[in-house]
Amino acid sequence: MNFSQTRLQTRIQWQTDADRAEVETALAAGHDLVVQFSRPPTDAALAHVEALAQTNPDRVTLRFYGFHGKTPFDLALQRDLRHVRRFDLDCLDTAGNIDALADLTASTHLSLEIYELSDKDILHRIDPTSLSSLRVGDMKTKAIDGTALSRFRALETVFLSNSVKSHDGLRGLPALRHLQMRARPKDSYAFLADCPALQSLSFFLGGAPDMDEVRSDTLTDLSVIRCRGVDDMGDLSRFPKLRHLTIEDQIRLERLDLIGAPNLESLRLINCKALARIDGLEATKVSTLQLQGTALDLDAVERMERAWTRLALGSGRRGEDTPRDARLAARGLGLSHFWAAA
Repeated sequence: MNFSQTRLQTRIQWQTDADRAEVETALAAGHDLVVQFSRPPTDAALAHVEALAQTNPDRVTLRFYGFHGKTPFDLALQRDLRHVRRFDLDCLDTAGNIDALADLTASTHLSLEIYELSDKDILHRIDPTSLSSLRVGDMKTKAIDGTALSRFRALETVFLSNSVKSHDGLRGLPALRHLQMRARPKDSYAFLADCPALQSLSFFLGGAPDMDEVRSDTLTDLSVIRCRGVDDMGDLSRFPKLRHLTIEDQIRLERLDLIGAPNLESLRLINCKALARIDGLEATKVSTLQLQGTALDLDAVERMERAWTRLALGSGRRGEDTPRDARLAARGLGLSHFWAAA
């Protein structure tokens, strides 16, 4: 996928009030800041984070994680934090005062992962007014009511694990642009066609979705990563604006048809060991290509007369990859290993 450049992020584990200087240094350097606590914070520490968030509301994230032992994390801690807008409540075993989620009325970002949580209505407890980014991680229940998502009209970015049942609540959300979800083979994904602003979609892990049902007139970035059973991507004309395609760890995929994707600019195919054929590559705009661990003829790809901007070809066999790397490097192109997203 194509990723836009973002500010650097610094993650600081607050142990004592002496960590205050490190926090302020990171902000002064222009970094986004995640201040994290794995045990109950002092009042002074929370007051300082609140003061930083008052002047840097979009750059300060407050994270609570861990809290292992007899004392669960208490969500009521956040009731007095009126200026913190970004909360990561993840990697928590349990939590108390769940209803305090309703008090986060000014929050723009929330990451929620409480392993022992069995509350299927947890999304109904969250105030949806200002939330533009939501991550729902792994929970004890695998039946969180996803219809509640229809309340979140400001959502732009969503990450859903397989704890959420039914994604239809996302249908028609006017601002939703980026969606990552763990694939559930029995779920319907017809709602995607009714997301008017959707730009990027990523399926990861889980069972294979019905790819023929996945379609969008606005989508530019599509990733399918380590989903069991994907053996056909189908006709990609279902995504007329598709520009970036990533497929990883799909061992049953034997053929990829790009004839319906004339606007495609970048293609990454990683660890698709049965993939031996790509149709329609010549008719696309692909100038960035990475092939790693496929059954494709890499020598033939290397010989293609095409104006590549980045080309990375890897078979996993050093005797072949080392000289190929040297040839591509001489042409100012990539290497057989992964390049950093840019």
